[in-house]
Order: sequence, then C-alpha cells, then structure tokens
Amino acid sequence: MLSTRKIKRKIRTVQNIKKITRAMEMVSAAKFKRVWSRLAAIRPYAAKLKEMTGNLFTYVQAHRLILQRNVALLTDGTDDKIKTNKGRFCIIAITSNKGLCGGYNANIIKTLSNFIVSIETEKEIEIVPIGKKVLDFTRRRDYKTREVPTPRDMTLSSSKEIIDPIIKDYEQGLLSEVWLLYSEFINPMVTKPKSERFLPFDIPIVAEPHTGSTLNYLFEPKPNELLDLIIPRYLEVLFYRTLLEAYSSEHSTRMMAMRNATKNASEIIDELTLTFNKARQASITNELLDIVAGAEVMR
Repeated sequence: MLSTRKIKRKIRTVQNIKKITRAMEMVSAAKFKRVWSRLAAIRPYAAKLKEMTGNLFTYVQAHRLILQRNVALLTDGTDDKIKTNKGRFCIIAITSNKGLCGGYNANIIKTLSNFIVSIETEKEIEIVPIGKKVLDFTRRRDYKTREVPTPRDMTLSSSKEIIDPIIKDYEQGLLSEVWLLYSEFINPMVTKPKSERFLPFDIPIVAEPHTGSTLNYLFEPKPNELLDLIIPRYLEVLFYRTLLEAYSSEHSTRMMAMRNATKNASEIIDELTLTFNKARQASITNELLDIVAGAEVMR
C-alpha cells in the first residue's frame, strides 16, 4: 500500500486535473451555445434557398452547377453553359485544430480514409483540409492538398474566402466533383460523420410546371438568370452551414468529453480518499500496537 504522503499527492494532482477539465467544459459549453445559435438560425434559411432553387430548376433545361438527371424539363437555351469537368476530385474535410474531444477527429479521418479508398483509382484526388488534425493526416499520407485558412470568427464572409475559389475552379473545369466530409450535429449527445456532394449539387425536383397545373408563371429576369444569382448564394450558405455543423459537433463533443473526465476525476478522488483513510487508520493502528507492545515489555 502507498504511503499517506504519496496518496495525498495523488489526490492533489487529480483535483488539479478536475479543475482544468471543469473549466474546459465550461469554455466548450459557451462556444457551443454561440455556434449552435447561428446553426439554428441558418438551417431554415438554407432549406428555403434549396426549395426555391428546386422550384426554379423545373423551368430550366440544365445548369452547370446542378447534377444532371434524365428528367423532362422545359428549356430556355442554357445548354451552351454546361461544361464537362474532367479535373481533380476534390474533398473538403473538416476537423478541429485541437484534441480532447473524444472520437470526433478520429471518426472524420476514418471516414476520409474509407472515402478515398472507395474513389476510382484513376482519378486525381485533391484534399482541402480545414483543421490541424486532418492537415497533419494528409501530410503524413502525402496526399495532394490545398491548404486554406481556418475560419476563426465563424461568419459568412470568412467561409466565402474558403469556398469561392473552389467554386470558381469547378466552373472553369479544373475540378470534376467537390465533396464535403464533416460531422453532422444531431444533438449534444450524438454527432455523425457525413459525406455530402457539394458540386455538382443535387436538388429535389418538384412537379413539372407544364403538367398537372394551369398556372403559367412569368419570370423577370428569366429562370436561368435567377439561378445564376441564387445558386452561388445557396452554395455559400450551404458551406457556411456545414462549417457550423462541424464546429457545433466539435464543441458539443469536447463538452461531453470534459464532463465525463470531470466525473471520472471525482470518482478517482473518492477512491483515493478512501484508500488514504484506510492507510491512515492502518498507520494509527500500527502505532497503537507499538505503544502497547512497548508498555508490555516495560512491565
């Protein structure tokens, strides 16, 4: 059994760790609350933009940024805008800059590894790592990467600095597809790694306007011109929402990890305190036995 001095030293050490984990939990909770409020506000806005884009696309033959499908649509002469992209396969992977957040980073990196394996081998892959953890992973594996600054203030303008050059490269045919790999926030207890096609993006097509409807809408400007205005805005909002999903997942996961660490520290302190009391009691008992034995000898 350890001496009482060593046990007391261990108790003090665990108490200091408990203070740190408790403080980190409170910091993560404050950051999570701030990011979650923005995510809750942007979700319905992004959903409405997607619905509006889907409604407009029923009046358009095709668009360079929308996934093409074999459906009968009205034409307005946008065929000349469609480009066949034969460039690189781009993956935007989002992790945190720091650890101590449970399996958050490990799950994203595992999903990224499996996703790369599933891609056809003849395709050239470019990874856009957002976060130090995934950047370190890509450097160790010697993947072709495009380093971008990690947004700190979590605003739409900071996210546009990252995604606008990627959208421009896709429009120029330098990229064939763009995918997002991030952790979807479900609730503070549950987050789920998710892979989502960003470009060309898929939208739900509503019923065609020329079938089953007597309405004939007049657009000013034309639907394809409206899409040219709305789609870039929608893509920026979609990427911004993705960042908020990822950072909400990060802060909630770290908050729960620190809460569990604080709870475990309390349990360890209780066990060490019990061990300390037993050791002190054993020490007192031994001293009493020595005193009694000495008294018996003196008799």
